[in-house]
Amino acid sequence: MRESHAGWVIALAITLAQAKLAATAAAKAKEGSYGQRLDTQCTGCFPSKRTSCKAGLWLSCCAQEMECHDVHCLDAVTGALLPKTKVRVKTDFTSNDEEEVQLTKGMNGRVVRLDGDGDAYIKFWDDDDEDESRSHWVFKHKFWEKLELPGNMHRVKATKAVVCMNNCTLTHECLQWPDLSKKQKKSYQKCVQACRIDACTEEDGCKQVIEAYGSCKQKTASSGVCSPLASKAEL
Repeated sequence: MRESHAGWVIALAITLAQAKLAATAAAKAKEGSYGQRLDTQCTGCFPSKRTSCKAGLWLSCCAQEMECHDVHCLDAVTGALLPKTKVRVKTDFTSNDEEEVQLTKGMNGRVVRLDGDGDAYIKFWDDDDEDESRSHWVFKHKFWEKLELPGNMHRVKATKAVVCMNNCTLTHECLQWPDLSKKQKKSYQKCVQACRIDACTEEDGCKQVIEAYGSCKQKTASSGVCSPLASKAEL
């Protein structure tokens, strides 16, 4: 009887785990394909022919490219998440699973496992009470936005600087320096100064992380991995 009961418990646990994975897959499908290639509409528009873009398309393509670059390069800044990696929530957000639980700033966590997409199943707890924990999925593209790795202060500083720089780029719509007006150039310089990149590059650890991220972005851009796929009409 005990063996029968144990078998039933194991079967139930497996069923629940499978249901949770299915719910996560559904959440991914609902949120959309993140960090993938740019929309085919960006072809012939972004990043060199802004006047040929439909209204709002340029900024959308800009945001898509930045997100794609970050998906490929964010590990260079935050450090790769691996099973047993400790994390801390740096800003409130909702888990990427069926429960959609609010995870609050300051919560601690530990990575349980990663799936094939690099998304993480993380055990979270308040304060230092790991016994009172609950586990939730967090999509890869939410890592550096919402989580940090405690104890790696140079990475924390570099992440803040990179996020700030990316916000400056997005605010100025991914325009190249020669294409900015004088007013926009002053605004961009002011924005960048607030990111304190200089303070980061004065520290060896922080400087190495920033340089690794920049190098990754250049390689990603030149590889074409984020470029729009050819439309059916072009094939």
